[in-house]
This record gives sequence, structure tokens and C-alpha cells, in this order.
Amino acid sequence: MRPTPRVETAVQELKGIFLEVPATEMTVETACRVTGLEESTCDVILRALEDVHFLRRRGDGVFVFVYGAEHADRRRSDRWS
Repeated sequence: MRPTPRVETAVQELKGIFLEVPATEMTVETACRVTGLEESTCDVILRALEDVHFLRRRGDGVFVFVYGAEHADRRRSDRWS
């Protein structure tokens, strides 16, 4: 099943925030405010980004960007889905 266009837009928007400001720290609640989506949807998005090692979740539940060379190519090409 493909995500809805609204979810796809939210994924790109959240990724863009972390790529623009790699030191960003984001909670699920903050992701909800940024995207306008429900908490359960934002939680799934952030966990999916964690599953692909784009983000990591700290012990306090805050999501942070995973630094690494593999993300440099994504930043340049702006590809990820």
C-alpha cells in the first residue's frame, strides 16, 4: 500500500528539516505541529525514518538525525521514499 500524498509530503518535510539543520531534536508532538498530522501518523513516520537509519531515537523519546556519508548522497539527490 502506498502512503497518501499528505503523508508523503510530511515525510519529505520532516526529512528536509533534519537535512537543513542536522542538530534538530524532534518529538512526535513537534512533528504533529509541523505536519498537521495526527500523533499516531507522525509516530509511524518517525519510526519508519528510524528503521531506515535516517533518524535515531534517544532514550528520552526524542528523534535525532543520524550523521553519515550515506546521507550526503540523499541530500544532494533529494531522493528517499
